[in-house]
Amino acid sequence: MYSYYTSLTTSWLTYESEQSGYSVKYPKGFTRKSIGLTDTDWQYNPEIADIYKEGVVISKLTRDVKFLISVYKNSSNLNLRDWINHYIANDSEEIIKELDNDFEDKEINGMPALQDELRTKNQIIIEVFTAKNDLIFNISYLATASQDNNLDDKIFQRFLSTLRFE
Repeated sequence: MYSYYTSLTTSWLTYESEQSGYSVKYPKGFTRKSIGLTDTDWQYNPEIADIYKEGVVISKLTRDVKFLISVYKNSSNLNLRDWINHYIANDSEEIIKELDNDFEDKEINGMPALQDELRTKNQIIIEVFTAKNDLIFNISYLATASQDNNLDDKIFQRFLSTLRFE
């Protein structure tokens, strides 16, 4: 599987983050820009805002497809589930129970990951969390539901397969 994806991504562009120590490839025709937190992020989840390190959005506006990478500090070295339970669920037992049912164990290039997927008739949201050293990586795929979604899903899987850490 790895060599299959590698051969399909050789002409892709590469983004390297010196700040967070990772690189990822993305298709030509997609644009990349750095992103910060919004006022809403600060207002509704100040704890996340305090540990936010970096954000990048890679998008194809003609199809309304976005790949987002948000990097957070994990100074307490929590495992993925504990980090999500604390920072995403705000330690709410009800939300934790719901998230435990939603997140599936996955792997990204041999590294443990958790994935949550939501598909409606209008949109697709896939969130993948993985950890490296004292950082948590939240990689999201957002798309408007369309006939191209099978293609976009495959592109997202290839995108994930190119994620590398220093």
